[in-house]
Amino acid sequence: MRILVVGGSGLIGAHVADVLRERGHAATTVARTAQSGVDHLLDVGSASIDELRSLLAGHDGVVYATRTDEQRPLPKPIYPEFRRDNVDPVVRLFTAARLEGLTRGVVMGSYYTYFDRLHPQWRLAERHTYIRCRLEQAREGRAAAGEGLPVAVLELPFVFGRAGDRLPNWAGPLDRWARSRTPLVAPIGGSAAASARSVAEVAVDALEQASGADLPVADENLSWHDR
Repeated sequence: MRILVVGGSGLIGAHVADVLRERGHAATTVARTAQSGVDHLLDVGSASIDELRSLLAGHDGVVYATRTDEQRPLPKPIYPEFRRDNVDPVVRLFTAARLEGLTRGVVMGSYYTYFDRLHPQWRLAERHTYIRCRLEQAREGRAAAGEGLPVAVLELPFVFGRAGDRLPNWAGPLDRWARSRTPLVAPIGGSAAASARSVAEVAVDALEQASGADLPVADENLSWHDR
């Protein structure tokens, strides 16, 4: 397979490219900023369908592994911004992928969609704009891809690891909090967690199988005290 990895310089994208190559596949990487190992520079968030088609030409599949900083403050209403960041680029990407005849795709999603599916009575999408947009991302991305281009959505928890100097996007704020004089209070409960390597292996499995499934990914459950 020849796979385009969008966000190939990031924590997860870099691991996906590594696993693809280890298994004998070809990986082409695209990112917003120039870094070692990045093949193409393009802001997929604003790229047109025609620009994306030229990038996707000759590939068998595509992985969407980029993301925006959801932790940054946003003015109300935040739904239009979340949709521009999380939904619209995926729709354009998979529209272009369908037009170029690609046969498989993966989107790095969120484990909140898993919990929405598991507990519909919680009405998570109605209560939280981010979760609503993650559900729209999966649904509308698949609709844009069409029947001939199955898209697996990896439902990701907190992801640990590093790729070069890239750390998880939550690592900086957590490190500053841990080093501050703010009292460190850990609530009850916890969260699922996965390594970037595990996520990459599941992503490549999905590509090899041309899976169109929702795939929750976790290595273990950690209490907030453990984290």
